[in-house]
Amino acid sequence: MFVDSNVIVQATIDGQGVVLGIFPFVQAEVDNGRRICPLDITLEPTRTFHLLTRPGMRTNARIKTVCEWLEEEAGGSSAKKLTHLT
Repeated sequence: MFVDSNVIVQATIDGQGVVLGIFPFVQAEVDNGRRICPLDITLEPTRTFHLLTRPGMRTNARIKTVCEWLEEEAGGSSAKKLTHLT
């Protein structure tokens, strides 16, 4: 059993078996032909991520900029909902 996704992908490159990967993490491997999708199945991630800041920190311009960038990036992925906990 592997925990690190980089080690998992390397193990498949080394011929140690198959892996269930989460896109877009393994998309580049498929796009460049180093890996294939042998099944016509898409697994949807069930994890969520939360962006946490100390109370009032979003008034700091730098913190606000980073938070907005992260939210924008996450919103462009398969993220269903962002939870604001400030």
